[in-house]
Amino acid sequence: MVKLVVLYGHPTDPASFDDYFASVHMPLAETIPGVVDITYGHVASVDDTAASYYLAAEVTFDSLDDLRAGMSSPQGQATAADVAEFATGGATNFIQTGRR
Repeated sequence: MVKLVVLYGHPTDPASFDDYFASVHMPLAETIPGVVDITYGHVASVDDTAASYYLAAEVTFDSLDDLRAGMSSPQGQATAADVAEFATGGATNFIQTGRR
């Protein structure tokens, strides 16, 4: 399994971010070819300090090739382009590989 991990910075309007993310962005992401699973949730710090990010999402694929093909597809490109529509705090992407 390979995961595309997206860490979203704190948005200027959290309620609007949450609404758009759930009602528009996630339905787009679910159309990406090769997606096995998508999980996401709000981020909290281990201690009482402010979390560095607002929300983390993991998009799971069977392989790195599947991830690259999915993200290169029209659906993947549309989903990636959609981030600019709501992620006013920015987004950091990376790929997580490994067994667990």
